[in-house]
Amino acid sequence: DGHHSRCGNALEQAYSKLTIVMKHPLYLVDGRMKEATEQFKKVEKAKIDEGKIMQSVILASKRNEKPNAKKAVKELEKLSGNAEAVFYLATLYETGNGVSQDMAKAIELYRRSSDMGYGKAQCYLADIYYEGRGTDKDLVTAVSLYRKAQDNRQLSQNGATRLAECYENGLAGLPKDKKMAESLRKQKHQDNLVNLLKTL
Repeated sequence: DGHHSRCGNALEQAYSKLTIVMKHPLYLVDGRMKEATEQFKKVEKAKIDEGKIMQSVILASKRNEKPNAKKAVKELEKLSGNAEAVFYLATLYETGNGVSQDMAKAIELYRRSSDMGYGKAQCYLADIYYEGRGTDKDLVTAVSLYRKAQDNRQLSQNGATRLAECYENGLAGLPKDKKMAESLRKQKHQDNLVNLLKTL
């Protein structure tokens, strides 16, 4: 009926606005914070969590005219059932933005987001284990997480490069596979997230 089609259209419009902003992260990182916030408010009105999540990320950004990372932390904590919200909350604990810096807590949150199937968290947590950043270096765990992200089609460029290296050299229990390494290096991967995280 008419009501359902109106709701459907509103959701489609909100998603298209969200997609526009997410495809162009410079909208967030080149200082156009107010414009991005307005777009995400429209997404939130359509009852889509990402609207609130991204408003919180903007609020925590050091490029915001009036950053308020403590408020961002509170808003993200309210969305503890959302893997993306948990991921961004983890980044704030890792950087000590709005909360006391706590790498153990950050890793716990990255793991929770990863376990919920969020590919970006899987890549990010894999990077932490690959580098031994704030925890013991563990290539087996890193490779397992990179492969999960790959299965979700959310493998980052950095993750692809490192996974290729592991295949090329037969690291972390993987068979030596030069073809797989070459294939991983040729693929194009989205790394919009890297630019966004630099602002936190």
